[in-house]
Amino acid sequence: MRLESRYFQIVVGCVIGPIIETYIFQSLSTKILGLLRINRFYLLILIPSLFFAAAHFYSIIFFLAVFFGGVIINYMYQSYRSSGHYSPFWMTVLLHGLYNAYVFLV
Repeated sequence: MRLESRYFQIVVGCVIGPIIETYIFQSLSTKILGLLRINRFYLLILIPSLFFAAAHFYSIIFFLAVFFGGVIINYMYQSYRSSGHYSPFWMTVLLHGLYNAYVFLV
């Protein structure tokens, strides 16, 4: 693999992807669920996690792993959102990007 394409994968996987996915699977989904009057904390975590895992479906094992990772990320997003401390969006992007960087390194 060419070095330039590896750098491109890292930028997309650790910066661009987490920004887009945080917008879709946390920010936007929270807004849509709110419009549907779904405001229970656990549903705001589980429903987007299912969609996040479905978007990363390669096998049932990978689906389950991504689902549980999504639960952690969504829990963090919703916790920061309800606490009012820090930016839930950027804290989630940071965690997601760091996790993806770890996966690239391993």
